[in-house]
Amino acid sequence: MKSIDTQKSNSHDSSDVLAELQSQREIIEEHTKVLRSIKRSMKISAVFSVLKFLVIAVPLIIALIYLPPLFKEFMASFQDLQTNAQNLGIPAGFDFTELQDLIQAFGSFGG
Repeated sequence: MKSIDTQKSNSHDSSDVLAELQSQREIIEEHTKVLRSIKRSMKISAVFSVLKFLVIAVPLIIALIYLPPLFKEFMASFQDLQTNAQNLGIPAGFDFTELQDLIQAFGSFGG
């Protein structure tokens, strides 16, 4: 009798073990899906981080390359303007608002 009871208990234990293994397998599959989703989100986040960096860095690099020559040209033009103003007898600290007032006066005089 004992052997029959032992066999029943062993079969009962093995079915419990199989049921437990099946539930663990389902949990593992669910966790795997969640982990894949997290990995995908992390990859997308990394791509957008690189894009954000490029959106900031590329215009700065372009500005560092192209603006200094333009600034030098502007300064050369400005110094030519100062030289011409000094040749005309206009002092270096001349207030150009007076010149604007004169232009407005002549505009109203002509019209």
